[in-house]
Amino acid sequence: MISPVPWTEEAELHMQHPAAGKCIEYLKLEVAQGVSKLWHCRDEEDEAYMITRLDSNPTELVVCYFEGSGLVKFGREVVEAAHARKVPVRIHTVQESVARLCRRIGIWNRETIMRSEP
Repeated sequence: MISPVPWTEEAELHMQHPAAGKCIEYLKLEVAQGVSKLWHCRDEEDEAYMITRLDSNPTELVVCYFEGSGLVKFGREVVEAAHARKVPVRIHTVQESVARLCRRIGIWNRETIMRSEP
């Protein structure tokens, strides 16, 4: 089951992956402002938290954050729901292991983003 939830301290405790780094405070603010939505994904086997937002120009459902187990299972549900509404899905990751899981649910690399950091 995937259900929207408010931001809580308990949810935040589950979102401590090092890849979140500096962006978790920004995502927390987006959820508080209603720009993004926090979801609790759980069933008998897996549990995760996910943050999404609906971008425009072009319209896309963006999975901004996913932490926990069941990415393929819950991700497949998200992709199917978005596609039923004719909305593509975009996911950003810096981890090849996550990219491999995304390919299992029909999400492919369409661009390369390069960045220079000070």
